[in-house]
Amino acid sequence: MYKELFKINYNNKKFLILSNNHRMTFLEIDSNNSLIYPDIEDFINLHNIYNNKNYFIYYRTLNYEEKARLKSALLGITTAASIFLVER
Repeated sequence: MYKELFKINYNNKKFLILSNNHRMTFLEIDSNNSLIYPDIEDFINLHNIYNNKNYFIYYRTLNYEEKARLKSALLGITTAASIFLVER
């Protein structure tokens, strides 16, 4: 199943970028806002930009747990509470 990622302007044309298992595919958006297959030159250029990795660049993977920073929120809440309590 393809997921719509975003739209770009490339070579004075509009393209819709789709993803399927981290592989990007491309559809051109024409003047009627309908989707058509791109020209072969545009497809090759977009494929080289979005799908081909440069092997001279080190791509590292990060394993992390998704979190949010609570310290600043906690500091804001305690400051607001202390100001509220001092004014009473």
